[in-house]
Parts: sequence; C-alpha cells; structure tokens
Amino acid sequence: MSAKTMAELDTTYKLPTVSLDQTHLHYDRRGSLKYELTTPDGIIAVLIYGEQLCCSGTQEALIAYGLVKPEWLPGHPGNGYTANSVVFDASGPRIVVGRRTGARNQPYMHIRAWGHIRHTVNVRLPMTPEQIEQVKAWRAREEQQHEEQKRQERDCSTRYRTIGNVIYLQSRT
Repeated sequence: MSAKTMAELDTTYKLPTVSLDQTHLHYDRRGSLKYELTTPDGIIAVLIYGEQLCCSGTQEALIAYGLVKPEWLPGHPGNGYTANSVVFDASGPRIVVGRRTGARNQPYMHIRAWGHIRHTVNVRLPMTPEQIEQVKAWRAREEQQHEEQKRQERDCSTRYRTIGNVIYLQSRT
C-alpha cells in the first residue's frame, strides 16, 4: 500500500477512515485478520477486530497517514496521560478523557500510547459499512477456498493408501 492512499479527513469533521487493502489482507497466527499500510514515516499494522480497525504504529506514521492529529495524542496538555478518545460531533472533534458520558452515540476513535516513552500508538476506530461488507466477502471467499482445498485433500487421501513407506492406489468399487 503506498502513501498516496492516505486516510481521508473530511472538512466537516467526520471520523477519519483507513483504506482496506484486500490484496495484503491475511490471517495471522492467532486467526485475526490483518494487513499493513506503508507511510514515509513508518509502517502501520491494521488489525480487524470485530467491526473495528485497530491501527498500531509510531506517532509519526499515524500523523503522516492522516489518521490522527498531533493535538489528539495522549500526553499533550489537556489530554489523558496514556489514553483518550476523540469524539466527532456536529461541533467538530473533541477530546474526552475517561468515560464518554453524554457522547455515547457519537462516532469516536480511541487512542492509546504505550511502549517505551509512549512512542507506539494504538488507534481503534469503527469500520465503515462498505468495509464491513468487503471483509465479509473476503472471509466467504477464503472459507470457500479452504473448503475446496479440504475436499481435494480428502479425495486424494481416499484414493491412496500408505503401508509402511509404500503408497498403493486403491481401486474404486
């Protein structure tokens, strides 16, 4: 994924979006869907968690992609020390530290800084309805391919029989 497909931040203060890269989408060893976005300032790992995207990367990479603004990051004056939420309502984005009381039905993103000197940042934001449909379609294709592969392996294993180191072709009756 190149840096030219940056996250779009609408001038009407809508929640930033992340492009879904289906060509590099894969299951990790834990069975979670993930892919990576490349920016000039680093790599952003994107994990699909339910109907949310969890983006992890350095502050510089997330800012270069356009996903967060520097003043939204934890540790800035008025923000939480390690975590805060950015709520997007009609008046624009605003920082909420702690519970989002009074802003529960508003779209939001959660930002958490962690690691040595809080250099790595985790951003959790909801997926768009189009992204949810794309992920469902990708999972259905993967499941279909997996079932086809299992069927081929099962057909192959019923035709051949192994005794010791010798493989025999079984006759069909």
